[in-house]
Order: sequence, then structure tokens, then C-alpha cells
Amino acid sequence: MATLPTCTLTLKTPTGTETVTVTPQNYDLVRWDLTAHRNGWPSTQAAPILWLTFICWSQLKHSGNPLAGDDFEAFNKTCVGIESEEVDTPANPT
Repeated sequence: MATLPTCTLTLKTPTGTETVTVTPQNYDLVRWDLTAHRNGWPSTQAAPILWLTFICWSQLKHSGNPLAGDDFEAFNKTCVGIESEEVDTPANPT
């Protein structure tokens, strides 16, 4: 089972930067699984920062936070920093 991290993100905004704290939930991990498979993305072990950024974006999107933007690609361009507690990424089943 994966440990769900609490993350602090630093995001570029039109007026500078903003810091937000996010705790992804199970549905964010499921969203990652589906999206990564559909897009042929690397495993969580091969790209842990991509995984962490995506699940944090998913939680922001799910909660209706406007900092999530329209899509992950746009959000990723605004994310200038991410810190998390110790994280156990999900095991790659293949």
C-alpha cells in the first residue's frame, strides 16, 4: 500500500509565487494509474517527481483550487518547487 504524502508546492502566479499544502487521496492515485497507463508514462519509481507533481495537481483539481489550472501540462509549468514527507511510491506491478 502506498503512503499518501503531504506536499508543499510553490507555484508561479501572475503576481509572484504562492505556496500551497496538499494531501493527495486514493482517487488521486487512481487518476495517476489511469492517466499514466493511457499516456505511456514511466513508472513511479522511474519518475517519482512526475508522480508526486501529478497526484498533488489531481488533489488541487479535485478540490476546485484555481491554482490547478486547466490541465496537468499547464500546471506543471507553474510548479517551481515541491517538498514532501518521506514517500513510499506504489510498487510497479509489471
